[in-house]
Amino acid sequence: MIPILVLDLGTELIGTNWRIFHWKNNYLIYNLYLVLSTPLFLYLFSILLALTRQQKRYYFGAAILLEVLVLYNFFFQQGPSEFNTYSNLLIQGANIILSCLAIARLAIGGRDEEAIILQDPRFCLNAMILLFSLVTLILLGLQKYIVVHDIEIRHKVLYFAIMPIANAVLYTGYSCAFLLCRMQTSK
Repeated sequence: MIPILVLDLGTELIGTNWRIFHWKNNYLIYNLYLVLSTPLFLYLFSILLALTRQQKRYYFGAAILLEVLVLYNFFFQQGPSEFNTYSNLLIQGANIILSCLAIARLAIGGRDEEAIILQDPRFCLNAMILLFSLVTLILLGLQKYIVVHDIEIRHKVLYFAIMPIANAVLYTGYSCAFLLCRMQTSK
């Protein structure tokens, strides 16, 4: 999780202050985030899913294919100067599917009957990634449409009206997961 959080922090710091660098927009930094964060999240999911040896082979094959598609889109399809909506749709779709699988595994897995899924840090991580990915899939997947049609909420661009809330929910969930980990290790 630490590399993901460091990458998130760096991306948000640079992405929100892009004018300091005299850039035309901040698409490059967020496109780089998509390229760099994808293997980190896929690795995290490989741990959260507790895959068998055979499942890991298929999983990592699919993960490599996903990263290749993201790289292809970055370098050859949409490019670094336009927001990579195709990559975003692929990545968020994969995150949604993998989060659902991980949550399902937690719910039906051979766990101790005393354990409550809501007190499991893995549930918090997956639930927050699922929620954030759903919001991001819709909001950034429709980014071009939103920009062209000038869709706003209370005179705010839709992105700035919704994404700060989604980020706050995501990082609150991460904090809860870390607290639950700490509580479990201190028992």
